This record gives sequence, structure tokens and C-alpha cells, in this order.
Amino acid sequence: MELDRCECCGTDVNLQWIGGYHLCRHSASELFHERKYPVIQGRSMAPYTYDLPPLPESPVPSVFLAGPSSESLWRPEAIFLLRNAGFRGRIVIPEFSSGVFDKSRFDDGEASSIPGMSRSSERIMAWETAGIDHSTVLLIWAAYTPFDDERKWTGLSTRSEASRAIATHGGRRKLVMGMPQDAFRSGQERYHAHINGVEIHPTLEQTCAAAMLRLGERPPPGSTPSKRPEGSR
Repeated sequence: MELDRCECCGTDVNLQWIGGYHLCRHSASELFHERKYPVIQGRSMAPYTYDLPPLPESPVPSVFLAGPSSESLWRPEAIFLLRNAGFRGRIVIPEFSSGVFDKSRFDDGEASSIPGMSRSSERIMAWETAGIDHSTVLLIWAAYTPFDDERKWTGLSTRSEASRAIATHGGRRKLVMGMPQDAFRSGQERYHAHINGVEIHPTLEQTCAAAMLRLGERPPPGSTPSKRPEGSR
């Protein structure tokens, strides 16, 4: 199989498999500039973010990227890995397209219907829950770090999302979980994942590869998985 070399990042890419478009690591690092993302087969390759309505049920395949948000570029790297593996569906990201988290944007002036919870938090949770429940695959990258770590990857929300997915049959069917070997205080997730048959992958690369396999195992309703070119992974 003939590969092309990206002049920007030096990556060898099968351009035929990804529809003549290569999202290199350089452009992926500029995650929140939608102009960087083309339209392939009538579908935007830009991430699905907080700026859009809650993700609806849809036959379009989708991956929700759950994990501690920080200044690290793990989500752009995951986008790079998924796109270059041939994924053309939606990639759902619980962040704003500006890259700046502004909780007040979820405040619609209505009273919260959840006791003890602000309206903004309620609507954020509703958005994220819809995204997780309506996605084809829930990819969790649980790179937890100590609370005093400057990267601030404490992952409080991620821990709840992982526990919810591990505890339910429907959640386990769509869950693909990754966690570095040195993830901070990860014992409970590792234990419950193990006894429920959920594999934990030690690198982001392996986690994204497992997500691609899961997408192949679970095609959207009414669709037929396309055959990958010979020699592609």
C-alpha cells in the first residue's frame, strides 16, 4: 500500500483511506479552530462541542471523548488517531469551541430542577449525559494525577462517568477505557472494570485502536460497515 508523507508533521498517511484528508498533529493541536476541519462526504470533521445542542440519537457513528480536561493536548491527539484510522463520524468533546470553559453560558435563567445543584451544572450534566448515552462508543482516557499536580487532571467527573458505564450492561457495551499505569488513585476503577470484563488499555494509542475495533463491531442501525483497504489498520 502506497503512503503519502505529510510535509507538516512527517507522518506517513494512507490518504485514500481517510478520504483524501490528513489531520496532522500540528493542525490537531489547534483543536478549536473549526476552519481547520473540512467536510468529507457531506459531514463536518469538526468536533461536536458544548456550543451545539445536546447530541441527539442518530445513526451517524460517534465517539464521546471523556477524561480529565486540562491544558494537555490528549483530545487533539485522540482526534488525530481516530481520523487517521479512518473514522469519519462525530467526535463529541465536552468543551467549548473557544477552548475556554465558561460555565455561565449554560445558565438560561431558569431555576434548577435538581436540589442542591445550580442550573448551569444541571444543564452541563444533561449535555454530557446525552452525549454519552447517544454516542456509539464512550472512550474514556483516565489520566488521573494528584490534586496538587500542576496539570490538574483530578478527573472527578470522569470517575463518575467511568463508574456509571462499568456498572451497567449498556454502558459496558459501548465503553472503551484507557488509563496510564501511573494513574493516581485508580484502584477502584481497575477493580470494578476487571470483575465486569472491561479491559483497560495503558496508552492513548491502544485506547483509540480499541475504539476503532468497537466501532467496527457495532455499526449504526441500518448501515453496513465499509471494507477497509488491504493493509490498513
